[in-house]
Amino acid sequence: MTASTQIRPFESIQVLRGVAAILVVVFHAASRAHGSDEMFRVGNAGVDIFFVISGFVMWTAQKTSGKRPTTPRSFLRQRIIRVVPLYYLFTFALLLAWLALPSAFPRMTAPTPAHVLLSLAFVPHLDPGGTAFPLLAQGWTLNFEMFFYLVFAMGLMLPAGRRFGLLAALLPLLALLGLLLPDGLARRAPLLSLFDPLLIEFLGGIVIARWVESGWKPGAMLGWAVLGLGAAALVFAPNPPAEGDWARLLLFGVPAFLIVAGAVGVETSATNFRAGPAPLLLGAASYSLYLSHAFVVSIVCKALGGGANPWLVTEAATALSILAALAIYRYVEQPLLNALRGRRAPALRVQAA
Repeated sequence: MTASTQIRPFESIQVLRGVAAILVVVFHAASRAHGSDEMFRVGNAGVDIFFVISGFVMWTAQKTSGKRPTTPRSFLRQRIIRVVPLYYLFTFALLLAWLALPSAFPRMTAPTPAHVLLSLAFVPHLDPGGTAFPLLAQGWTLNFEMFFYLVFAMGLMLPAGRRFGLLAALLPLLALLGLLLPDGLARRAPLLSLFDPLLIEFLGGIVIARWVESGWKPGAMLGWAVLGLGAAALVFAPNPPAEGDWARLLLFGVPAFLIVAGAVGVETSATNFRAGPAPLLLGAASYSLYLSHAFVVSIVCKALGGGANPWLVTEAATALSILAALAIYRYVEQPLLNALRGRRAPALRVQAA
């Protein structure tokens, strides 16, 4: 398949983006409302679904560039435009809010200039409190995303027929190197934390995209069965320990792979697959939801905390997070992307890729 071959956007992938983001929101809202990460542990797997989706979309993106092949420079430019501006916006919003009213953030250690700069550069590091999170805590996943983009850009330097071989060898090798590192070394050199089993989840998405290239159509019944198996595996999976990412790869990563593969299999097997405008819109707003929800969850939990039912607080925080994200997507994210890409603001439309 040449670089100019067109692969249509997948609505199932867009829907799963929204599902993954909502899972993360409920996980954080329930954890905050109940004071325990155990109340909705399955929601943490939304991140793993995101990573599998990212691998799928990045491989697909190099096939949808029209007549010109995707170069490492153009690929990274598009990724930076897509990821960085909104992340910076919410990072600076958090920083300014802390500077204006530090008492509203009792669990937040005073950020240092180095902490802020390393966070903006997507460089893993220990924050002033000694934890391995950027200033905007959910940005830890973007550190992995950016690292994956760099590895993927390396693959774009090769002829199209050799790219998959490089990624299929390099991503597991980097994960294995992380396993072989001496205990505690990653904490002394946080950049090494990127050598992590989670990288294999990106490869899982690439594998699914390769199946689609080959004309993979497993049938709707099998697709739904695989998707259901992945969902059931998540529901009954124990919560992996915080530093057990190989366990997480098995307990969350494998089900995430099955969910994405099953959803794509259903769509490739259908003659007229339509997800509907509401799920597609939620998927389109998933990045805004992922970055903004911590602000909304915090406000709602503080406003409704105390004697309120924790699950009602969780539901309220989730619903308001979604509404806020839709507004941010429509009035902030989309105009910002259009300006950076040199486009006039179009009528609202949703694309999977």
